[in-house]
Amino acid sequence: MNLPAPAEVDVPSIVKSYILGLPTKGPLDRDPSGRAVVSFGVSDRSLITEASFASKPIIKLAGETLGTLEWTEEEVKQLYLKARELWPSYKVALKIMQRGPFGVSGSLKAAIGELGQFLARATLPKMKWADDTIWQELLTWLQEGRGVAVFPSVALPYVLIHRPAEADSIGRTIAEDIDTDDDDRVAAAGKAIRHWVHLGAMGQTPKPPSTLLTALIERIIFRRKSGINPCLWHLSCLIAEKQEAITPSDAALLSASLLPWHHATILPIPEEGAGDFREAERPDVRVRIANLAGALRIWYINNPSVTPEPSAIEKWKEWCASDPLPEIQRAFDFREEVAP
Repeated sequence: MNLPAPAEVDVPSIVKSYILGLPTKGPLDRDPSGRAVVSFGVSDRSLITEASFASKPIIKLAGETLGTLEWTEEEVKQLYLKARELWPSYKVALKIMQRGPFGVSGSLKAAIGELGQFLARATLPKMKWADDTIWQELLTWLQEGRGVAVFPSVALPYVLIHRPAEADSIGRTIAEDIDTDDDDRVAAAGKAIRHWVHLGAMGQTPKPPSTLLTALIERIIFRRKSGINPCLWHLSCLIAEKQEAITPSDAALLSASLLPWHHATILPIPEEGAGDFREAERPDVRVRIANLAGALRIWYINNPSVTPEPSAIEKWKEWCASDPLPEIQRAFDFREEVAP
């Protein structure tokens, strides 16, 4: 979409035609006896994936793909109906592979894993055409996904653009997810909270209950391991993007957790014990803690009336500067990437 093209070539129309023309067969097949089987060589470029990456988001956030396509209401209806046609095949395929010895293939995960982004970008913002039957079908679809370990949670706040009365129900679902020990559920909930904060600030939806952001912050403070890297990323970005969402008390508690985080992830691992994180896990976690420390510095700089910046933030800057890993050296200063 962003590559050079002759002026007379209508690139958006060509890409739209390609996406809308993608097959809706799905990965499920039948063997000679009529038994359901999953086709080998499932493409990871389904209509759902292609549309999710190509569609222009109503919120542009750091770390997320930025598509450019804007769909008409009729095209949105086509996308939704085609994706619905695909879903039963994927649902059964996921159940079959989850029962198998090798689990779900990477290509199948990739083909359906962007369902939440597909709905959030390509369909939900322009679903004024949907009647109550369609909305109930969609909410059932989202619930079915959870039953096969697909968590399109980022789509849930976007439902509220047209169905604000669902806010309590959606809030409960995300609250349950952020409090589990399932990596995928927790990661999806962290992303959903970040998006909902932005949508609420824009006036597109009701604002999320403050308890959701508190639950995300508490996961970080108490170093709950499941989904920790995505949670750290989304919270760090949110601190830099929407500083008004973070209270002085939140900032103080997160800052107080930085020194314990350092000791929990220090490299090399001290002889007295490994702690919760294996050596191979620590570099990635330290990158995300450094992101958090850098985001907190941005917050304190922009809130000068609050008490002085805690010393742990400067400590993390020093540790990053002296770290032998370049990704950790860079991680503290991510202002240009996420700051408004």
